[in-house]
Amino acid sequence: MKPLAPPLIRILAATLACLFLSACGKTMKLSDDDGDVARENLYYEALELFQNEEFQKLDALAASLTNKKRHYLDGGWRVNALYRAIKAPGGTRSESDWLRHFERIDRWMTRQPDSRIAPVAKGMAYIRHAWKARGGGYAHTVTEEGWKLFSERQDKAAEILMDFKKRHPNEKMCPGWHDSMLELAQGQSWGRARYDALFDEAVQAWPKFYTLYFSKAFDLLPRWHGDQGDWLRFAEDAGLAQGDEMYARICVYMTRWVGWGKLFKEENVSWERMKSGFEEMRAKYPRSATILNMYCHAACMARDKATAGRLFQEMGDAVCPAIWDPDGNPEQKRYHQSKTWALYKYSAATQ
Repeated sequence: MKPLAPPLIRILAATLACLFLSACGKTMKLSDDDGDVARENLYYEALELFQNEEFQKLDALAASLTNKKRHYLDGGWRVNALYRAIKAPGGTRSESDWLRHFERIDRWMTRQPDSRIAPVAKGMAYIRHAWKARGGGYAHTVTEEGWKLFSERQDKAAEILMDFKKRHPNEKMCPGWHDSMLELAQGQSWGRARYDALFDEAVQAWPKFYTLYFSKAFDLLPRWHGDQGDWLRFAEDAGLAQGDEMYARICVYMTRWVGWGKLFKEENVSWERMKSGFEEMRAKYPRSATILNMYCHAACMARDKATAGRLFQEMGDAVCPAIWDPDGNPEQKRYHQSKTWALYKYSAATQ
């Protein structure tokens, strides 16, 4: 009989290890209150209320999500899904779509004059509309008309958001207000001292609202207002203040901009601190398959075979495809390749 080729041996060993390990212990289960599924469900719930102009219910939902600081199983803030539903139109986002979107928000503000979220929604929408005019490219790619509209729409957003705060000086602004102001400060290049003061005010009000930290880390990239290494130093400081969970969440978020391939080698992120942060998350959110998948994926990227193998064992069939193949590859090649690699090594090490 012809001997099996090494890749086939690894695949067979990984498969047997997976079956054996799954039989030996409990595996994670997927939940509708976790990850992308939960976010999409809440997004469409809020979007339906907005499009049907059920503004009183939308205000009540926003107040509940904000005041009760409601989270998903993975610790993410639910209110972000509502913000996503109200800050930009759906569909092609043509200028007619934007016009209808602003008209709907104006009707909301008319019918619910005491709404604490409608003015924020309008400010958010002007920021998104400004970026539509500018585009997402580097500065030299922006047209003169694009810069003009970008500036005008950002100024309008600032006027709306600051006027709202002036009319309610003794109220705590919602986290979406603060995050929108940070986005304005970035787009208008406020300067480090002024930006940092705005950020400090935001996290004093909402110290655990992760998106605020993500916004500042992004602003500290060299393409914006930072130097090489600034965002990581910020993540390290945030981790010292808030725990390694915050460090890990910021680092995972920043892979959108620096890529996993550069995270540990070029950006010098500490896997030990990320690992500590994921362990904190696992302790706080033990039923989250999203956290488990994020942790396992990060362990694979860090080439931590023992940790990855252990986590694949616990994961079982509770796979979150978007974490492994964000490009939507239906064959999930990255997931299967990572699993084969990790469980082959893991099974060999535990024998």
